Amino acid sequence: MYANILSHSNMKLKVITLLIFSSAFFAPQGYAASFESDFQVGGIFPSDDTNKATLPSNGLGEIYQGVEDLTRFESEDDSIKGLLRSGVRHFGEGDTALGLSELKQAWEKAPNMPSTGVTLGIHYVKAQKYSEALEVAKKQKEIFPNKPYGFILEGAIYQALGEKDRSIDALSQALKINPGDPDASVALADYATRDKNIGKARDLYLTALRHYPDNLRTLLLLIRLDNSLKKDTREAKGLIEKAAQRAPNTPFTHKTLAYAYFLIKQYPNAVIEVNKAMALEPSAPTQFQLAQYLAHDGQLKASKDILNVLMKQYPDKIAPKELAGRLAISQKQPEEAIKLFKEAYALQQTTDLALQLTSAQIAAGDKRSAFGTLENQINKHPEDVILRSRYAELLRKNNQKHEAIQQYNELSRLSPDDPYIKNNLAWLYLEQGDLGAAVKQAEEAKNIAPNEPRILDTYGVMLMKNKQADAAIEIFQKILKEQPDNTTVGIHLAEALASANSVEQARILLKELIKPANSLEDNQSAKELLNKLDSDWGASKR
Repeated sequence: MYANILSHSNMKLKVITLLIFSSAFFAPQGYAASFESDFQVGGIFPSDDTNKATLPSNGLGEIYQGVEDLTRFESEDDSIKGLLRSGVRHFGEGDTALGLSELKQAWEKAPNMPSTGVTLGIHYVKAQKYSEALEVAKKQKEIFPNKPYGFILEGAIYQALGEKDRSIDALSQALKINPGDPDASVALADYATRDKNIGKARDLYLTALRHYPDNLRTLLLLIRLDNSLKKDTREAKGLIEKAAQRAPNTPFTHKTLAYAYFLIKQYPNAVIEVNKAMALEPSAPTQFQLAQYLAHDGQLKASKDILNVLMKQYPDKIAPKELAGRLAISQKQPEEAIKLFKEAYALQQTTDLALQLTSAQIAAGDKRSAFGTLENQINKHPEDVILRSRYAELLRKNNQKHEAIQQYNELSRLSPDDPYIKNNLAWLYLEQGDLGAAVKQAEEAKNIAPNEPRILDTYGVMLMKNKQADAAIEIFQKILKEQPDNTTVGIHLAEALASANSVEQARILLKELIKPANSLEDNQSAKELLNKLDSDWGASKR
């Protein structure tokens, strides 16, 4: 069957463990002053983009949970704090040597301060100075034998070096010293996820939250994991409420809790938490976050009112225009959406904005402009797989099959191991009458993903069209063993049975497939094939 290639795993963002370690050592304290912060969530009524948003970090030397925050030392020695902040800032600006020099000075002046060693160690890792980082970790273990700092740093170093076992051993030692340590737990959970041991990852998050119920980063990671597993959200809601009872009354806390509620689709609670943040910090980014959650809560007018104010105050910001455009689309106002998306696109010609503008133009019935928008963006970003995929699909849906095949062939060159691209090419070649090319593409897709039902179904159909009914029957039966309720594959099996002269078997199967629970389209297809078989069978009897 035809596949939406944008929804599959090869299109998803990859998580890099080192980044998790970095965020662990530097717990976020606030949001960036830009609307286009990492906290921004795409979509007004999305089904699958709740994983797009991440907790932002301002990168100014915040120390990870479990290590005293730099502000705790402000009255003790401002010079140390100044060196730390200056070192992190210079490092972030690209002056690695100066940044590390300042961080090293801070550590040498105050080796008994946990923050100095941790900050220097993690920046040595970022600079790929692993020997120096290991020396810091060793000293941290000597100075703090009953604390996990040195072991967590070792875990980050060995991960960066690709020494997985040593990394896991170090992190496990950190957990022995400090059961439920959020930083070690998060890093080990990432290893477990990579090994597809989802149960272990979830247990690590839950254990961490039992010891540190107000650790919001761990809470968000658990919620995201549960979202991917489509778990009931009642447990998550309880954990959020528990965190809210213990977390400090700060804008960051309330905005993070709001995001947690957003992830589990508790939009009224998300609005309540953002309003609490607004009472403490009525900044533009907080107003924007409120506009987002009001939209999801169905309070479209209130959301639009906020966005109108933001667009007037910040005409050079993309995010308010983009969100207002999405709102216009949801309210079936494509012309207004086009205007807003064009304004945003003029500020920054991103692929995401180009795709949104395209959608608005299609909704307005202006397909010519939609094609132009995509072509213009592709000319600027010819290697953009997602962009070219959308263009190929638009061509296909508008019966420009030859041009669609050209785009899919280019996609296949860009992503040679993507079975869904080859799968869709197979259908396009079939529709163009090139059965040989269709079978070839379907077989290549099957070789890449031999157990993916949609890929196997396409291969079976191509074999059936190529008069290899017996081989097709075997494939369809294999799929139905795993997915007995897959009506589409059942219909294909019936068709293959009929092609192999097992007409009575096909008729019995089709009668079983027609049932109220199925989609109207599936039932209609089954009835049409059954009527055809009955008609042909009757004609043969006459």
